[in-house]
Amino acid sequence: MIHFILGIHCHQPVGNFDFVFESAHDHSYAPFLQTLADFPSIQCTLHYSGILFDWVKKNKPKTHELIISLTQAGQLEIMTGGFFEPILTTICQDDQLGQITMLTDYIKKEFDYSPRGLWLTERIWEPHLARTLSKAGIQYVTVDDSHLKQSGIQSDDLFQYFITEELGERVYVFPISERLRYLIPFQEPEKTIDYLKEIDQKGNDQIVVLADDGEKFGDWPGTYDWVYKAGWLKRFFQLLVDNQDWIQVSTFSKIIDAFPPKGKVYIPTASYEEMMGWALPTPKALDYKKGKEYIHQQDFLTTFYRGGFWRNFLAKYPESNGLYSKMQWVSQKVNGMGESETKDLALKELWQGQCNCAYWHGEFGGLYLNHLRHAIYQHLIAAENLMDNDLSPSIPSIFCKDYNSDGYDEILVSNSKLNAYFTEKGGQLIELDIRDSQFNLLNTLSRRQELYHQSILESSTQDDPLGQSEKTIESIHDLEKKRDKDIERHLIYDTHERYSFIDHFLPMDISFEQFKKLKYSELGDFTQDRYEGHAQNRDDRVEITYLKEGYLKHLDQRGLISLVKKLTMDDHGILASYQFRNLSDQELTYRYGAEFRNYWRY
Repeated sequence: MIHFILGIHCHQPVGNFDFVFESAHDHSYAPFLQTLADFPSIQCTLHYSGILFDWVKKNKPKTHELIISLTQAGQLEIMTGGFFEPILTTICQDDQLGQITMLTDYIKKEFDYSPRGLWLTERIWEPHLARTLSKAGIQYVTVDDSHLKQSGIQSDDLFQYFITEELGERVYVFPISERLRYLIPFQEPEKTIDYLKEIDQKGNDQIVVLADDGEKFGDWPGTYDWVYKAGWLKRFFQLLVDNQDWIQVSTFSKIIDAFPPKGKVYIPTASYEEMMGWALPTPKALDYKKGKEYIHQQDFLTTFYRGGFWRNFLAKYPESNGLYSKMQWVSQKVNGMGESETKDLALKELWQGQCNCAYWHGEFGGLYLNHLRHAIYQHLIAAENLMDNDLSPSIPSIFCKDYNSDGYDEILVSNSKLNAYFTEKGGQLIELDIRDSQFNLLNTLSRRQELYHQSILESSTQDDPLGQSEKTIESIHDLEKKRDKDIERHLIYDTHERYSFIDHFLPMDISFEQFKKLKYSELGDFTQDRYEGHAQNRDDRVEITYLKEGYLKHLDQRGLISLVKKLTMDDHGILASYQFRNLSDQELTYRYGAEFRNYWRY
């Protein structure tokens, strides 16, 4: 007997455009539930992030009511999670428990349902999570079958569920079938039935799980016509009904109540396979991609072949690390407050600033969407404002520490109007917040090589229909990237992060076009090297001084110079002054340029 569990996870990021919510709802969320309602014998497990639940309730009350009725009819099992869809392993336990409790309480209140399982954001697992989930009252969690393969579980044993623990706190683990993730809904539904028949040949009770993005049922490119207009979902549900003599559509909770776990397992740090490739530095990600095709032909090798670790996004993208460091800084301050109404408000702002989508980048969206990055900063600055208004700290304030754990000390300055974060790496300004507007003016992104650039360069310029054929549709991960004939001239990769007060020593004959396209050489070592820095209060302003001595290239020789950069900050902004001294015994000729980011006028 096959015990088939169908789960869908639906989410839209904090800060996403309303028309994106609207489109996803109309093309995916609503038609899926409406189709499910036409097949009362089919059960499904549903996870919506709290963000999406809130939006649906306010904007699509009929869909909200449909979820209630399907739940009460026993067709829907609802999973909880972090309310604002955080990567749980990157936030402190207080925030983990707070976000899970917030969504669990919402589900109990709105749907009169007590969730037993948790949707793990991006299936990002670290072993210590078992303890947190147990403390939150979670009985089960879903991960990819590749997670368990990396634990040494045999392929034939993946159609069961397992138990794991941390310091005696336990949680059940269900593996999601990677094969089904690529069959459903991209191949004809009969292909899924054929695959289930293969598994059924193993005998006994086999538990097969498909839990994946709900957006693939209508919102991914081409899927609305395929899933609904061409009737894929109705045909799939009908096939499940027609084969009920050997396929029992079930839920996670029913399986737990009916069968014991297969055994104990300890899972290494992992995510789904594509994510682990994206997390690698781009040159290594290219190598990883090349090896995947061969490895997948040798099933026994997949246990030992894996990509990176999600947290490496914080090393791969300094901008991601900037968001993360800001979030950690605010979290420490908010969670250090005494209980109060202000703390509750600040926590909600902080938790919205933990929404995962802007913290990483894969094949699409993510960190590269500036409105998502802005939304994270907006909520984190709002949380800071609430704390400062409540605690009335001395203004301006100065903190000196390695704020972003990059090996360089930062000077964090705040007054009633601005937050300004300076680093001794290049003597740069890396964040400038307008507190009233809750806006980080330096929320920009450097140009860097991405994994998919290579596939674009290698792709055709022909107007192919994205690989679609008569009987199948491509997964979003497999869509052919169409090449613009002029793409090469746009692929320029920065050699350093793009912040402000970056010091450039340039040849006299450089043009702006050469500077923009990085077709020049720096004469000195000032853009990224360490500066000596200190800060002091001067009544209503703060003075930050950075000193750097370094060599400039001059003809075939090098000349030593010193640069003193003084930055004076008050409520109105930052005033910069520079002093250059030639410490060598030769005349030095160069063009100096101070680089600022987009929102500066200079």
